[in-house]
Amino acid sequence: MDPISLATSVMAALAPYAVKGGEAVAAELGKKTVAGGAKVLKALWTRWRGDPDREARLKAFVEGAEGGSEELKLAILADLTSHPTFADTLSGLLANEIPKTSIEQIAEDVENMTGAEVAEMIRGNITIKQNVKQVKSLTGLRVGTFGAPSKKTSSD
Repeated sequence: MDPISLATSVMAALAPYAVKGGEAVAAELGKKTVAGGAKVLKALWTRWRGDPDREARLKAFVEGAEGGSEELKLAILADLTSHPTFADTLSGLLANEIPKTSIEQIAEDVENMTGAEVAEMIRGNITIKQNVKQVKSLTGLRVGTFGAPSKKTSSD
């Protein structure tokens, strides 16, 4: 999906989270759409944590500030255009797919090597293949929260 279409789809998924009329919109869209929007919203908060400008845009949108929607869409579009991997992540969240990552490392005579460090991953699959010779310290996966139990509802 092209960045403009994806940004538009992201904004549609986030619509229930704008304070102005958010409850009415959420009621109409149904639980599955709201759940997808929640994943997208969490992904944006996580990605933009520590970036004051983008955090402010997201906060303004959620609080229903004048122009907040357009400002947020511009920030999302800029991120999607410059980071195709993040675009893939958001596409997957909108399609309710499980994100997958595959890492292959081939190295010789290295001091330290880590396959993947994950601060938080909600859910997904990580495959790590390491083929190394003469490494002093090797870590396949370092995780701070990998996945959470699936919360099924009666509408799933």
